[in-house]
Amino acid sequence: MSPPTLSLDGSAVFVFDSVNGLWLAAMEDEPVLHRFDGRVTGLIPGGDLPFAWSEDARSVLGVRQETSNPGGFALGPLKPFLFSVDGTTRQLPDLLSPAGPLDELYWAGQAGMAVAAFGTRGAYYQPEHADPQPTIAFVNARTGQVIQSIEKNAVPGLTGNARTNAIASVLGADGRIHA
Repeated sequence: MSPPTLSLDGSAVFVFDSVNGLWLAAMEDEPVLHRFDGRVTGLIPGGDLPFAWSEDARSVLGVRQETSNPGGFALGPLKPFLFSVDGTTRQLPDLLSPAGPLDELYWAGQAGMAVAAFGTRGAYYQPEHADPQPTIAFVNARTGQVIQSIEKNAVPGLTGNARTNAIASVLGADGRIHA
């Protein structure tokens, strides 16, 4: 289970459990708790989560993934979602790449920009599949746009089995991702 993550204005908190899903609570006179079912494969305990508060502090940018039960193997790619403190969800546009399915997503800031990894976790799928050209990319998950991509093995330090969650990213004042 993740540590609690407080919204930017302190009005809500979320916690993610890789088996039981996302818990989102609005800190009002009478706290309101919403649980969003969903498992995400391949997360490292204590590692970066594919969830972050959006700039409005009323919703969480995140992902959902179809998984097997029992077992938790991925049956499909990650799909970007917006989870709201009022209990509603909205699927964002799919993020697509010829390199393979969306396997990792790490948010940069609160506007929907992120570092994505495509075709990196074939061993976590049922059935398993090869990932001949794992790729990382800067994306805008709100629009479904892949802004810039590069094969993972072309990045020093990310060759072989190196995990992309080791990439530190920040959203610059100019709205561009720096990693």
